[in-house]
Amino acid sequence: MNLRSAKWRLGGDYTAAPTCVTCHNGADPGHESTHDVGLRIAWTLRPEIPVRQPDRESRREGMKETCLNCHSPGWRGSFFIQFDNGVNL
Repeated sequence: MNLRSAKWRLGGDYTAAPTCVTCHNGADPGHESTHDVGLRIAWTLRPEIPVRQPDRESRREGMKETCLNCHSPGWRGSFFIQFDNGVNL
């Protein structure tokens, strides 16, 4: 792992198992790295009753693009259906 890299790019600076930064902060072919852990999150899960972010569609699209670096489109679609259903429950 290249821990000193400013980019922290998937496949280039690290190839080990994913961590939180892989999906939520890390750079990939479509995104720069960020310190904003909520940038790709459509829900705020901190309140007792979760709340959808006002700009949830762009946030979700960013995360969905990130998923495709490791997963198939079918896996990605099923994950978000399951996730949203779990939160709504």
